[in-house]
Amino acid sequence: MKKNALPIILQLMRLSLSQLLIVIAFTNATMAREATAQELLNKKISLSIDNERIKAVLSKIEQTADVAFMYNSTVLASAKKVSFVATNQRLGDVLSQLLTPLNISYEIVGKRILLQKQDKDALIESRNSFLVESLARAASAAERTVVGKVTDERGMGLPGVSVQVKGTTKGTTTDEAGIYKLSVADGNATLIFSSIGFLRKEMNVGANQTAADAQLTADDRTLEQVVVVGYGTQKKVNLTGSVATVSGSELQRMPTNNLTNAIGGRMPGVITVNGNGRPGSGSSISIRGISTLNDNTPLVVIDGIVRLDGFGNIDPNEVESISILKDASAASVYGARASNGVILVTTKRGKMGKPSISYSNTTGIQNPTQYPKLMSSYDYAVVRNQALKNQGFNPANPTQSGLFFSDAALDGFKPGVTDWYNETFKKNSVQSLQNLTINGGTESIRYFVSLGHVDQNGMYDKINFKRFNLRSNVDARINKNLMIGLNLEGRRELSSAPAFDANQFFELVVRSSPLVRPYHASGRPFNTQGEHPVEMIHSSGYDKNQSDIFQGTLFFEHDLPFITQGLSVRGNFSYFNQKRVNKVFFTPYSLFDEDANGNVTNTKIVGGRTRLSQTFEELTNNTLNLSLNYSKTLLRHEISGLLLYEQFGAKGDVFSARKEDFATNIKDEFFASGPANQTINGNGIINDARRSVVGRVNYAFDNKYLFEATFRYDGSYRFPQNKRYGFFPAFSAGWKVSEENFFKNSAIKNVVNSFKFRFSKGLIGNDRVNAFQFTDAYNIVAGSGPIVNGQALPFVQYGVYPNANITWEKQNNTNFGIDALLLNSKIGVEFDYFFRNTQDILWSRTRSIPGTFGRTLPNENYAEVKSRGVELTISYRNNARKLGYDFRLIGSYAQNQVTKIDDPANALDFQRQLGRPIGVRAGYQALGIFRSQEEANNWVGGSQFGQKSLAGDIKYADLDGDGKISIPDQKVISEYGNVPRIMYGLNTSLTWGNFDLNFLLQGAAMRNLMLSGSGRIMYRNGGSNNNFDYLKDSWSPDNPNAAYPIAWVDQRIVNDRDSDFWLRKAGYLRFRSADLGYSFKSEWLKRKNIQRLRLFVSGVNLLTISPIREFDPEAETGSGSYYPQQRNINIGLNVSF
Repeated sequence: MKKNALPIILQLMRLSLSQLLIVIAFTNATMAREATAQELLNKKISLSIDNERIKAVLSKIEQTADVAFMYNSTVLASAKKVSFVATNQRLGDVLSQLLTPLNISYEIVGKRILLQKQDKDALIESRNSFLVESLARAASAAERTVVGKVTDERGMGLPGVSVQVKGTTKGTTTDEAGIYKLSVADGNATLIFSSIGFLRKEMNVGANQTAADAQLTADDRTLEQVVVVGYGTQKKVNLTGSVATVSGSELQRMPTNNLTNAIGGRMPGVITVNGNGRPGSGSSISIRGISTLNDNTPLVVIDGIVRLDGFGNIDPNEVESISILKDASAASVYGARASNGVILVTTKRGKMGKPSISYSNTTGIQNPTQYPKLMSSYDYAVVRNQALKNQGFNPANPTQSGLFFSDAALDGFKPGVTDWYNETFKKNSVQSLQNLTINGGTESIRYFVSLGHVDQNGMYDKINFKRFNLRSNVDARINKNLMIGLNLEGRRELSSAPAFDANQFFELVVRSSPLVRPYHASGRPFNTQGEHPVEMIHSSGYDKNQSDIFQGTLFFEHDLPFITQGLSVRGNFSYFNQKRVNKVFFTPYSLFDEDANGNVTNTKIVGGRTRLSQTFEELTNNTLNLSLNYSKTLLRHEISGLLLYEQFGAKGDVFSARKEDFATNIKDEFFASGPANQTINGNGIINDARRSVVGRVNYAFDNKYLFEATFRYDGSYRFPQNKRYGFFPAFSAGWKVSEENFFKNSAIKNVVNSFKFRFSKGLIGNDRVNAFQFTDAYNIVAGSGPIVNGQALPFVQYGVYPNANITWEKQNNTNFGIDALLLNSKIGVEFDYFFRNTQDILWSRTRSIPGTFGRTLPNENYAEVKSRGVELTISYRNNARKLGYDFRLIGSYAQNQVTKIDDPANALDFQRQLGRPIGVRAGYQALGIFRSQEEANNWVGGSQFGQKSLAGDIKYADLDGDGKISIPDQKVISEYGNVPRIMYGLNTSLTWGNFDLNFLLQGAAMRNLMLSGSGRIMYRNGGSNNNFDYLKDSWSPDNPNAAYPIAWVDQRIVNDRDSDFWLRKAGYLRFRSADLGYSFKSEWLKRKNIQRLRLFVSGVNLLTISPIREFDPEAETGSGSYYPQQRNINIGLNVSF
C-alpha cells in the first residue's frame, strides 16, 4: 500500500498551476453509439398520412416500428401538418422524408430515436455521413449510449441535472426538457443523478440497457442539505442551533468589489451598513445587533481557519457557501471570540468529472446613489445677500453696500460661474470584474483553480482599486482510508489616490466658492478658500497602498476502521502571511489670485513642504489543529462526536519613516530629501497566541429527538496566567414533532409536512481587548524630557494602572427556534427568538474618580449589556408551466440595553448610559422655528444659550423649566445608533424558458442620522463657503415658513447644535440588486464544446425609498464629508467549456 501511495503523494507535492493546465488541456472524453442502429433503420414500415400533425405521425411510427421517440416540445413547436404514403419502406428513408424538410435531425440510441432541432446544412451533412458513423459505432461495441429523461415527482422535465457514471469521469447534464444522453461502458453501470433542490439518486443500468428514466424527489426545502458548522458539517434536518446560510451562486448574482456588500438582506440576523462607496470599500457587519460596549465585529473563519483579514476581498466565484453561526450552540466551539457571531466561508472544491473551464466578465458604470447638489453661483449670491440682511447689514448704506452683490452682478451669475462638483467629479466611473475557474478531477485527485481580477475607478481622477485573486484547492485520495489536500490562496490589493483624505476632500468641494473660476486664461489655478479641488487631485502627490496575502493549508483525513467503524482523524496546518506597504508623497502646489486688470497676483503655496512617508507592515500567523471524529448509526440511534486541539500564534512588525524638504517633486525616495535630522521613525510589534480544546457530541434518536453538547476550553495570552483560560459550554436540543405518530396520522400532516422545535443555551466569550492590561504600562513621550546639548530627551510616564484580575468577557446566550414546511414543502418557515446577557465586560470606571488622581484606572470586568430579538424567514417555491419562481422573505429585530455601568452620581440624565441602548444620541428638543420676531421675543426671555433670539432661529424646549435654554435642557433624542434595529429583505428568483431574473429588495428601519457640519450650517469660514442646495429654503422675511433656519454669514452657533430638528430617520427600502440573464442553448454551442453561454445585465443600488432627503440613508455622516455610496449598471457574460 505504501509503495502505491508514494507516487501519488509526490505528484501532489509537485502539483503547480501550469501542470494542472496542461493536464486539463489534453483531457477529453469520447462518446460512442450502438452498432444496432442500422438494424433499426432498416426496418420496413407502411403508413398512409393525410394532413396530420407531426406528433400524431410519430405516435403511429412508434406503434408500427416498435420504437420510441424522445424530443423537447420546442422541436415540434413550429412543425406544420404533413401528408405522405410509405409502402414497405425503410424506417430511415421515412424519417429522412418526414424530418429533413422540418430541419429536424435524429439519432438512434438503443430502441429510442432522439429528435433535435438542427440547421439545414448540418442536417444534410449528418444524413450523408450516417453510414460512416454506423460503421464507426459497429467498431466501438465496447460502449453504448444511454438516453433518458429526468423528471420531478409531477413528471415535469428537470433541466441542468448532473448525470454521472459512478466511478468514472464521464458525465453530462440534462437539457431544458430533462433529456440526457451519455456514453456508458458495456456491462452493468451505476448512474448518479444530482441537482440542487433534489435528493441525490443512484440508478443501476443493466448490461444491455440503453434507456434509463429517473425521477428525483424534492429535498423538502433542503432538509437533507448539509450545512457547514464549526469544525464540520451537519444535515440541516438534524440542526439544533441557529445557523443561516447563503450559497455562493446567489452572491455571484450581485456584482460587487467587496463580498461584504452582497450579504445584506439575504440572511436573518445579519445586519449590514454600507456607509462609504470608496473603491474597494465594504460594509460593516454585525450579527444580531450590538451586545457589548467593546468590539462587536464577528469572527471570520475561511475553510476552517480563523482569518484576521476578514472575507470582503475574496472573489465571490470562489465561494461555495457562507454560514452564519448565531447562537451559543453553533458558535461555542469558537469560544472566546464567538460572542459576536461567527461567519464561516467555505470555498469551492473540485468535483469528479472532465475538466470544466468557466469564464465570467462584468463591466459597468457607477455613480452616486444620492448626494445633494450644491448651490449655483446665482443662488449662492442671492442667499448670501439675504444672510447679510438677516445679520443687520443694509445694502443702502454706502459703507456696507460693498458687501452685497449688485443686481448686475447677480444677472452675471445666472449662467453660472463654477460648479465645483461637476468640475471635480466624473459623471460616471467604470468598474470591471473578471474570473476564470477550472474544475474537475477523478476518483484519485480533484482540483479547483480560480483566477480573479477587479478594477474599480473612483469618482475623480487618480483614485482606483485593483485586486488580483488566486485560489487552488486540491484533494487527493491516496487510498480508501486516506485523503490529503492542499489549499493555496494568493491575493494582491492595490489602491491609489491623491495625497489627501477622501472624506475631507468632499467637504472641500462643498465649501469651494462657486464665484471663483477654476483657471486663469494662462492656465494657472485660482485660489478658492485656500484650496483648489481639481488641482489637489492632479498636483498634491499620491497615496498608494499595496497588500500581498498568501495562505497555504495542508490537511489530511484518515479513516480508522481497524479501530472501529466511523472513527477518523483529521489534521491541518495553515500558514498565513500578509505584507502591507503604504507610501504617501505630498507635493506642494501653487494657487493664484487675479487683480482688477485680470493679472495673476498673490501666489499661494498650498501644503508647506514636500513630505514622504512610508509604512511597512508584515503579519504572519499559523494555525495547527488535530481532531478525532466519530459517526455511527445503530438501529434508531445516530451518534457523532468531535474532540479537537487547536493552537494559534501570530507575530507582526510595523516600521514607518518620514522625511521632508525634497529638492524636487520628481524623485520620491528618502535619499532625495533635506537634512537627515528630519527623519521620523516609528515601529511596533504585533503578537497573539491561543491554545484551545474543543469537544462536541451529537445524538439523534429515532429521527425525532436531537441533542448536542459542545465546549471549548480557551487560553489567551491577553490575560494573566491565573485568568488565562476560560471554559465555554453549550447545549441544544431539537424535537421533530412531524415524525411523531400522532402527527403523521392527523389531518394536519396534509398541510404541515415538517415541524421542528429547537432550543439552545450556552456560554461564549470575547477577548478582543488590549493585551497586557495586567502589567504596569509606561508611555514614552518624545521631546518632553530634560534638555541635553540643546535636545529634549524622551520622557517616560506612567500609563494605565494595572489590573491583575482581568479575564474574559462572557455572554449567556439562549435561543428558541421553530422550523416548518407547509403545503407539500412549497412554503418554508423559520423563526428564532434569542436573549443574550453579556457580563464581565471590560470597562473603565474613569468617570468615578477625580481628575487629580494622576493615572488612568484600568478596565474591570464589571459592566453588563442585555440584548434580545427575533428573526423570521418565509420562503415559497413553485412553478406554473414554464415559469418557475422562488421567493424568500427575511426579517430580524434586535435591541440592547446597558444594565450595569459606572455612571457618575452627578451626571445629568441625558449623560447616563445605564438602562439605555448602546449608541443613544443626546441633544435638544426642537419646537420648530421662530416664524416671527414677536414669537422669538416671547420665548424664555427672548434669548437662548445667552444669545438674543431672532426670527428664523430654532426654538428649543425648556425641559428643566428654569426659564432659559442651556446644557441641562438636553435629553436623549434618539435611542437608535448607526446599526439599525430592523433589517429585512425579499429575495426573488424567476425562470422562464431561457430567461432568468434575480433581484433583492433590502431595507432597514429604526436607524437615525444626525445632520452636521455643512449638512446643516451655511456660509462657514467667514461667509465664503458654498452650501448644499437644499439649504436655500431658509427662513427670511419673505419666506417665513421655510424648512431651514435663518441664513447667516458668520456661523450662528444657536442653530448649530445637536437637536431633533437636525435628526433624520434613516430607514430605507432599497432595490439592492437585480440580475436579468439569457442562456443560449443550441447545437452550435455544443459542437463548439461550449456547455453554457449566458449574457446578462445587472444593477446594484438601483432605487432607494427613504424619508431622509439630504443624504443616502446609509451615509456614515450627515455632514457630506464622506465618499457617497455607488449605484452601478453592468453587462456581462458567463461561459463554460
